[in-house]
Amino acid sequence: MDVLTPALMRDPNPMPLVRLAKERVRRYVDAGEDATAAEFWRPVQAHLVAVGSLATALREVARAYGHLMYGKRYQMVIDLLAPLSQDAALQSTEDGFWLLDQLARSYERLEQFHQAFSIWRLAIDAGSTEQNTFERLSLALERRGDWPGALAVIDQALARVDQPLESLTKRAARCQKRLAKR
Repeated sequence: MDVLTPALMRDPNPMPLVRLAKERVRRYVDAGEDATAAEFWRPVQAHLVAVGSLATALREVARAYGHLMYGKRYQMVIDLLAPLSQDAALQSTEDGFWLLDQLARSYERLEQFHQAFSIWRLAIDAGSTEQNTFERLSLALERRGDWPGALAVIDQALARVDQPLESLTKRAARCQKRLAKR
């Protein structure tokens, strides 16, 4: 079934084959064949990382997984993205940070909050400017009653992001108000 892997190994410019693979993955997902989609994509992802095209791999993986997120295939997203999380953080690119945010959101959707927190924290510590990362982590901390933690995340967002979301400033005001009542 995996006819792309040998072709990928021979081709000095694998991008046309990667685009073909993404289209096949999308079709498998649309047909409800998640396991087949994952099996088909894994060697493509592994090849991109193995040939040193990590930035390309992260960009293409991010694009491929957007479809999975919209399809609510959260466990599949986790299974495929988790092995790339450390590399994504080290790469410190917009695509890598977006990928980390998608991974954390998948954990959050499956109520695996500890893992989601650690991925969001990894992204922020690596220098992420992805607003959703700050938004989701500060919201989760606020809901847990960790107002100082939420404020710290919001402060980092305000220092890094050019035009922060209005919801972050509102959340900061709520957290400060709750801390003042203690």
